[in-house]
Amino acid sequence: MSSFRRYTLTVKRRASGEYDSSGFFKVSGSDTEFTITASVQPMTGSEILLLPENKRELETKKLFTFTKLHNIEKGNGVNSDIVIIDGDEFEVVRIYDWKNNVLNHYKVFVAKRTTNDNVPSV
Repeated sequence: MSSFRRYTLTVKRRASGEYDSSGFFKVSGSDTEFTITASVQPMTGSEILLLPENKRELETKKLFTFTKLHNIEKGNGVNSDIVIIDGDEFEVVRIYDWKNNVLNHYKVFVAKRTTNDNVPSV
């Protein structure tokens, strides 16, 4: 990763929570923001096929970073992190943990958020 151009990006970590018995999402905590350093690259056609079907038509990117980010994990109350790239919000969709004991890092797929993404996705 040292040969890649790295950018400083802002990440919004949405509050976790859970659904109550009536189906409403109850937030426990507050949202936080922090910065990461990452290489931002376009995704290949074969990588796009690894995304959920409802994300494939959106603008997508892949990031290489040393920082562990959150993605949607159904049932555990964790929301996806939001990464700000060039002023646009991208939701973390997939994370691949690359541990090779030489240059451990994460490969992260993100998809541009739409106006329908304002509800919790847990």
